[in-house]
Amino acid sequence: LRFFDQNGYLLLPEFIDAETLQTYQQKLSAVIDGILQNTTAHDQYYVVYEPGSKDSVIKSIFEVHKDIFYDLSAKDELLSIVRSILNSEAYVHQSRVNLQAAFHGEGFQWHSDFETWHIEDGMPKP
Repeated sequence: LRFFDQNGYLLLPEFIDAETLQTYQQKLSAVIDGILQNTTAHDQYYVVYEPGSKDSVIKSIFEVHKDIFYDLSAKDELLSIVRSILNSEAYVHQSRVNLQAAFHGEGFQWHSDFETWHIEDGMPKP
């Protein structure tokens, strides 16, 4: 974890093999198709659409750790690294996939998520 302490991030290039990555991409594509074709339950994900797209261009999908990426978020190899960095237990509070293409659509304004998570979701501290 020396690299993390010095740089504030970690790179784990061998953490997900190409086949597993392809599986995640296929799962996500199926969810995107289901949302756009109105065959995925609307309460399963919180979806943000690009303004003005009439719900045809997805900007973000929230709660992806509950199914699409569940096995990744619960992977012991990842959790042991996170626990070492935090020096405590860890959990996934929120997850999302941002699908907005670079330099297209309306940008994400600067904001702090903690206040909302604290009030609405009960997140104890940042």
